[in-house]
Amino acid sequence: MSKIEQTASEQSAGLQISGLSTGYRKRHIIQQISLPTLAAGGVYSLIGPNAAGKSTLMRALAGLQAARGSVRLDGYELIGRPLADWARRVTYMPQTLPQGVSLNVLESVISALRASPMEGASSSQEVKQYAVEVLERVGIVDLALRNLGHLSGGQRQLVSLAQVLARNPRVLLLDEPISALDLKHQFRVMRLVHELARERNMIVVAVLHDLNVAARWSDGIVMLAQGQVVASGTPGEAITPDTLARVYGVQARVGQCSQGNMQVMIDDVIYG
Repeated sequence: MSKIEQTASEQSAGLQISGLSTGYRKRHIIQQISLPTLAAGGVYSLIGPNAAGKSTLMRALAGLQAARGSVRLDGYELIGRPLADWARRVTYMPQTLPQGVSLNVLESVISALRASPMEGASSSQEVKQYAVEVLERVGIVDLALRNLGHLSGGQRQLVSLAQVLARNPRVLLLDEPISALDLKHQFRVMRLVHELARERNMIVVAVLHDLNVAARWSDGIVMLAQGQVVASGTPGEAITPDTLARVYGVQARVGQCSQGNMQVMIDDVIYG
């Protein structure tokens, strides 16, 4: 590869979002937003108040909602492509699993694998073994034979994570992946996602409401309000007293704990 070709390849690597607009019918939710390139191996968090457009943006990035503008993955334009093209590259984890599914946990992960077959898998036994390994990695192999309908909300959320991880996507979109989890499982899930992004060279984009969690585990932050990008950059660049006041309407301090992790402390609500 020539130096010119190598430079072009480096510039087109990652997920590039430019001039993206989407919404429902005649209601515009996301309006002409552009983001810095989201690099492979990175974890990026979408934060912002309710109705900021976070879930709408995620669905557009998954190809599940019509959008205008440009979404390029490693130089390949996804806007205008069939959903199958998106699905081969991008996997989306919604906030909740569909109801009324009569599979057990292991069967549900195997079904996810069938939707995106493993490379080199030559037998159903290999697929099953890989599914078990994914459940072990997520920490829920003990639930393998439990029916999905008999699980708690938090357990279903972990199963949903196992399903999307099993497909080994290039881009992993997680919509509030820890909303139903206790503190222990929140930490385990975020650490696992962070590790897998590095190991598999994935791009992970997650909607998170806990700003301290987002700051600790994210390489980059995108703060949204009313369908617009208010701030983006490293956690320290995007999460500041000024942006928290403008977007969330709170008086806040941003500092560091004794171990060097960012901490956001809310002191009051701004009345106006």
